[in-house]
Amino acid sequence: DIKPDNILLTNKGVVKLADFGLAKAMDDDVGMTASGVGMGTPLFMPPEQARNAKHVDKRTDIYALGTTLYYLVTGQLPYSGENTIELILSKERAQHKSARSLNPEISDRLDLMIDKMLAKDPNLRYADCDELIRDLSGLELDNASLSFIDSADAVVVTRKPGVARGIKTAAVQARGENPKPKTGDPDMWYVSHRTREGKTTITRLNTESVRKGLKAGMFDTQAKASRTRDGDFLPLAQYPQFSAEVHAIAMKEKAEKRGRKNMAELYDQIDKEDKRRKRWRWLKGKLQGFGGFVQLLIYLAILGGIGYGLWWAYNAFFAESVNAFLDKF
Repeated sequence: DIKPDNILLTNKGVVKLADFGLAKAMDDDVGMTASGVGMGTPLFMPPEQARNAKHVDKRTDIYALGTTLYYLVTGQLPYSGENTIELILSKERAQHKSARSLNPEISDRLDLMIDKMLAKDPNLRYADCDELIRDLSGLELDNASLSFIDSADAVVVTRKPGVARGIKTAAVQARGENPKPKTGDPDMWYVSHRTREGKTTITRLNTESVRKGLKAGMFDTQAKASRTRDGDFLPLAQYPQFSAEVHAIAMKEKAEKRGRKNMAELYDQIDKEDKRRKRWRWLKGKLQGFGGFVQLLIYLAILGGIGYGLWWAYNAFFAESVNAFLDKF
């Protein structure tokens, strides 16, 4: 059960991981006996453990360690909830803030590593701790001893990453074999890209991390990569490993640009219609305001028309009668 409460330190700075197995839960933040929850601490357990505690493996611990690391560098938990159910649903949605968005001092590479540790799908996490340790060692952020231990006899770590590899090489040489020349990790890339602050930097990542960075928007279509730091950097789109992701980004940018244009036309049309409605409402208001007066004018016009018609008919009849009378004489 990996969580900050179970990581202990001796007075010499030796790190101890406690609570192997299942200890009695005493957390107050969320209920620990809710129906459907696997045994463990919900705040740090992965979604699959919450669904069924019997189907877990070492990747479960990698998720818990990722949550602990996230908390260590940000001071916040990636997922939270008012109760256990809300917490589990939040993890199932798998939409947490990136650690770097909460702490800009975190490197892009460490941010990607934390995201990989917190992947909802176990198959997308680190396969084992050896792979994770190799990536963490590559960051070169480790110290020989804990900086906050003041004791003069603080434990100092003397083993460096790669010692086991050196021992293996020595054993091969002792058998009289010729080890293969070191050519570097064929899965690693040096990616030249612009950071969120607008600075150009070079980050060393494996193929999967580069793909994830493209999908997460960490790299744009202008990013370049090379197998070696001093090699020729070519656009990511020229590498078949990343062409699909770069194409997807280009299509998305094109769609967004077209969408912005369409939205501008739509807003213009809405604005015109709104202006027409306002003019009609103004005229309608005026007509309603003078409704009684207009109705009176119409009524008077009708009466005037009737009166004029009667007057015309009377004059015509009177003139005809007078003419007939005069004809008799």
